[in-house]
Amino acid sequence: METVQEELKTPFETVKARSSEVLENVKNQSNQFIEDSADLVRRYPGRAVGIAVLSGLAIGIASALLLGREEETSYDKFRSTVGKKASQGLDTLREQIDCGLSALQDKIEDIQKAIR
Repeated sequence: METVQEELKTPFETVKARSSEVLENVKNQSNQFIEDSADLVRRYPGRAVGIAVLSGLAIGIASALLLGREEETSYDKFRSTVGKKASQGLDTLREQIDCGLSALQDKIEDIQKAIR
């Protein structure tokens, strides 16, 4: 029985040791990448800012194209309807004011004719 357990332990321990080595290697490489990136930014800050701005623009444009325009919301429809109704109301009010002023002007002219 012990030999079967030992045989099973050996592959498990081998995999465990190998995964630890791989994890350590990934940590070292990522730390090296971070240090290299920081060094490049220190040496060329203008380029780093330019790359960041261009990357942001590219990501923004790509997301806008992928997401497209959102559908009109209920609030937008309401605002549009209210805006149209308000515009129609103002047009009607202007017409009524013009009509009232015209009628007032006619009455003033009638009074002036009566006085002469």
